[in-house]
Amino acid sequence: MCGILGMFTRNPRDISNPEMTEVALGRLRHRGPDVSGLWQEPSRLLGQTRLSIIDLDARADPPMRNGAHVLVFNGEVYNYQCLRKALTEKGCQFNTSSDTEVLLNGLIDQDIGFIDRVEGMFAFAWWDGQKQILHLARDRFGEKPLYWFFHRGVLAFASELPALEALIGSARMESERGFLPQYLAYSYIPAPATPYKHIQQLMPGHRLVLNMADWEITTLAWYELQDHVQPVDAAEYKICREEVRNRLRESVRQRYEAADVPVATFLSGGVDSSIITLLASEIAPKVKAYSVSFPEDPMFDEVTYARDVVARRDNIEHCVVEVRQGELLENVQAILAKLGEPYADSSLIPTAYMCSQVEEKVALAGDAADELFCGYAW
Repeated sequence: MCGILGMFTRNPRDISNPEMTEVALGRLRHRGPDVSGLWQEPSRLLGQTRLSIIDLDARADPPMRNGAHVLVFNGEVYNYQCLRKALTEKGCQFNTSSDTEVLLNGLIDQDIGFIDRVEGMFAFAWWDGQKQILHLARDRFGEKPLYWFFHRGVLAFASELPALEALIGSARMESERGFLPQYLAYSYIPAPATPYKHIQQLMPGHRLVLNMADWEITTLAWYELQDHVQPVDAAEYKICREEVRNRLRESVRQRYEAADVPVATFLSGGVDSSIITLLASEIAPKVKAYSVSFPEDPMFDEVTYARDVVARRDNIEHCVVEVRQGELLENVQAILAKLGEPYADSSLIPTAYMCSQVEEKVALAGDAADELFCGYAW
């Protein structure tokens, strides 16, 4: 996980304060504690804090530059090795083994349409200095956040709202209550809404373009999920089932093999996390799986299901994090303070506490697959 930010303005004085930039980067440092970097020219800046996962060498530190092109990138490109090979065959040269450089060289070579070939989770900002165009993009399902502000000659963006506030100033953070009905219905604020006027979330599968020549922005979808399901017969169902299994196996393999640091899994005992942990145990010689236990609330404790999964393999190291009421109460304010906006899913609190006990930088987890695979009663 990394954090990105940027500011492009018609008035250079808007970004002439180095303390402002340092405060903004500091508010993203929990997302990327390993290293941070800043690129700045009159009227524009890009910054990033990095959690180093692929290529730990200093040459891969942000921002990534290639001539007039600059990239700040939050996320991971899982098929970067395949993309790198194709770009190398076309004559592209690389100075690092990072996925960030693959993304930047691909964008330079094939323009923004290159993201159609990217398999991963990401939010990035690419400054094309040759064309004087800024591109922002968010992954297909919005795994990585990106907030943007556009008002009175200023475009600013960041991975989190507190960092954006540091860039534009608290005076520009005007409250907007129009999000309340959605929040009460869904327990979170769906994109593009936010609690503030003039600030939006970039929609999942969307991108934003700022042309500095005419100072106009455009937002458009680069990916859309099909909204219909076609019925299949028994023979086709068997083929589809095998295809799902193969894609899941390949997905887990890509994530394990891409990282240059140890990878763990989160194992709740539900359908999605169980599938991921068992597939990981087929790919990796040893898997470390973390589960949450609630010893003070046996009716809510599902660690038994997680232990049933672990018992299926002899190469899974099971780490059970016991969560007690007192520990949660001590940590709840610090957890909520990192949200930056209203979010009412109470499972966040024990999950965040468990994350604080994890030694690895990377952990694979399932999210929403319980619904897709009918793991709940309703």
